[in-house]
Amino acid sequence: MNKKKLVYDNLNEHKQVLSNTQSSQIIDLNNSFQKETGELSNARLLYFNQYASHILVASTSKARPEIIAFAIAIQTPSRFTHPFFSILSQNFPHFIFIERIIVHPEHQRLNIASSLIAPLIAQSAQHQIPLSLTVNHIPPNLPALNFALSRLKLKPIQQSTVDDELSVTTFAHTFSEEELSAFQELYTPKKSRKNRVEHPQTHKTQKQTKKKFQLLP
Repeated sequence: MNKKKLVYDNLNEHKQVLSNTQSSQIIDLNNSFQKETGELSNARLLYFNQYASHILVASTSKARPEIIAFAIAIQTPSRFTHPFFSILSQNFPHFIFIERIIVHPEHQRLNIASSLIAPLIAQSAQHQIPLSLTVNHIPPNLPALNFALSRLKLKPIQQSTVDDELSVTTFAHTFSEEELSAFQELYTPKKSRKNRVEHPQTHKTQKQTKKKFQLLP
């Protein structure tokens, strides 16, 4: 793949209403991974638009943007509700929760997910609150497990059985200033603006791992 400049943005920074094009692109991208993330309806996306702290997107250009990756996150305190908030609330008074993060298959393994959530890691380090997410381990979502364990160095805090066919692991970690600096050196786009940054895609890859993990005591 040729190097292309990507535009990174937080569409929810000023709680602006998503455009029809933005909404349809996010929904279509999400629903191509429906098995891993669950279906995303327009009504659910509107709920995210109202209560989520971040709707982070990576787009291919400024003139005719095509969203090729997105992440939705909630920073507490928030009126947003989620089934796994009770698990996190038992362990932390405040936290940032990545509700979902998706990268288009043609753009994966290019460090886009890491660049996309760099602002969340900065918030974790600045406010000393954990960054958290849940990942399917039955059936195993190996790319997401690899991302949580190897790239973000998150710690598993609890496993939960949703039904006979689905179990998930909740991960969390509070980043230090040193960890933030190291992460930014590797993954933060070079050119930054007030709420938008762009950078060339890189071809650095990381082997997926099937490492076993242990829950924190």
